[in-house]
Amino acid sequence: MKQSNPRVGMGLLAVLALGLLGAVPSARAQDLRYPVGVLGKFTPQGMLVQVVQNGSEAARAGLQRGDLIVKIDGATITSQADFVQVINSSGGSVVLSVRKALTGKLTRVELNLALGVRPGVGVKAPYLLGVMGQYRLEGMLIQTVGAGTPASRIGLQPDDVIVRINNEAIRTQRQLFTVLYNSGGEVVLDVRKKGGRLTRLNVDLRVYELGVIGDFGPQGMRIRIVAPATPAERIGLSPGDLIVSIDNRAIRTQQDLDTALNRSGGFITLALRKAPAGVPVRLQAELINNPLGLWCEPATDGVRITNVPVSTPAEALGLERGDIIIKVDNQRVRTNRDLTAALRDSGGVANLYVRKGATDRLIRLEVVLGW
Repeated sequence: MKQSNPRVGMGLLAVLALGLLGAVPSARAQDLRYPVGVLGKFTPQGMLVQVVQNGSEAARAGLQRGDLIVKIDGATITSQADFVQVINSSGGSVVLSVRKALTGKLTRVELNLALGVRPGVGVKAPYLLGVMGQYRLEGMLIQTVGAGTPASRIGLQPDDVIVRINNEAIRTQRQLFTVLYNSGGEVVLDVRKKGGRLTRLNVDLRVYELGVIGDFGPQGMRIRIVAPATPAERIGLSPGDLIVSIDNRAIRTQQDLDTALNRSGGFITLALRKAPAGVPVRLQAELINNPLGLWCEPATDGVRITNVPVSTPAEALGLERGDIIIKVDNQRVRTNRDLTAALRDSGGVANLYVRKGATDRLIRLEVVLGW
């Protein structure tokens, strides 16, 4: 009788089944933030798919046994460590470069992994409005409006009720994050004012954000909410942490916070006291903005694009999630700081050298930023 292939051991299959299907907790599974729905074998060429879980996002996207996942968000996937690192830093949505088993062709597959997993699901880009409140059947009853936030700029006030955003009902924290994150940065709010009048308001959310909402006092800002997939979450901020200062600027009011973020150029150093013991720590964060309108993360040979909001220079150039920007003019870029500095040094006209995530093709794009 023919024996099964000894190169694929049951131990490896078991670990992958737990870690990738998200079915049963394990030491390895706990490291994976979003369930993908595939089981496979890692090779020097990529991950060879062997099982696709019924009803998973991978199944809905058409992945099949025998397909080879070459890259995820432009990163080569040859080990479990590669897989976990890229999935966990994805914010819940990824672009796969897949060589299809039936045709041998390299195709681009998008997966939204965050659906049904946690607040802020369906994440495309973490935009914040700047309000806290209580959720009711009619909508969100505002209790706090942060000074200097998009909410304050359009005149939202305590006791206003946000009924809908972009025609979507807002009855839970999850619904709020989902609508904001999928908005592309521009939203239309239907708000019932304190006197009962229903009004419609437009707001642009595309400003520097850290991704926290909280209460301010003489000692600093006590975090109450950490928005998913934001810089705050990525550097490990948690509810209860106290932000004492940003770039040596004391943070005692919303205005202090907004001023520090707006003057930061997109890169900040935080001094905080971690909950529950109040241990002092210093952390650095890259904020979610740059002149192209891109959201990106460091990669081995450049910066990997993680989101392209609508109506941005990046969208006009045809840049996509998973593309890697290697150089701006003659400057190599490996962090968002490098990218922003190179773009600002360009004087508004720059050549981008980009490796396309789906095909690995190197292209040159000219961008005019118009400042």
